[in-house]
Amino acid sequence: MKVKPSKAIIIILVTLLLSLILQYLIIPISRPDNAVRSYVLHKIPINTSWDETVSIIDSERWKIVSTHDSGLRINYQARHVDFDFQHGANKGELVGVTSMEVKLGEFYSPFHTAVFAYIAFDENDKLTEVYIHREIDAT
Repeated sequence: MKVKPSKAIIIILVTLLLSLILQYLIIPISRPDNAVRSYVLHKIPINTSWDETVSIIDSERWKIVSTHDSGLRINYQARHVDFDFQHGANKGELVGVTSMEVKLGEFYSPFHTAVFAYIAFDENDKLTEVYIHREIDAT
C-alpha cells in the first residue's frame, strides 16, 4: 500500500505534535518559565534554609553550578538575571544577600535547551526568590 505524500506529511506532523505534548506532560522543565518556577517552589518553598535547599537539590539530582556571597540582580521586564557582584548593565532589582545557580536539567524541543534556577537567600539564609533562565542552543 502506497502512502500519498500529503498523508505522510500529516502523519509526521501529528507524530511530532503528540511527542511535544508527551514531553510537556512528562518533563516539568519543558513547561513555560512560570510553571517551572512553581514546580521548583513546590519542591523548595519560600523560607527554606540554605542547607535544606542543598539537600533537596541533591535528592532531585539537580546540579549546583555556583554559589555566591551576593544577591541576584533581576530585571523582570528585560527577563535578565546577574549575580550582584558582576555589576554589569543589568539594573534590575537586588534580591537576597546570597545566591546559587542550579541546573535543573536539559531537553530537546527541537533545540537543545538547558534550564537553570537562580535562587536568592536572605540574611537569615532563607530562600526568598527563584528565577528561571533557559539557554537554547539553536546551532
